[in-house]
Amino acid sequence: SSSGSSSLKISDLAEVIIHNITIQDGYSTLDGSCFEISSSKVSVYGGLIKNCTTPSNGGALRLIGSDQVYFENFLFENNKADQG
Repeated sequence: SSSGSSSLKISDLAEVIIHNITIQDGYSTLDGSCFEISSSKVSVYGGLIKNCTTPSNGGALRLIGSDQVYFENFLFENNKADQG
């Protein structure tokens, strides 16, 4: 992704289960360049987020009002956020 938004967004009280996902080489001018979860319940089993960058916050992942997020057998590799 080379836009101002995340590569993958899940929002609006969604309930999602994801198996074996790879998200890579994302870039966003906003927070959370690769994966944004907003007010949703998400479980991710197996995967990788790598080489995601933003000049803002949350290079790999941005959570907004989501307190039911679970990752198992998952790697975060070489992600960068200039502000945290």
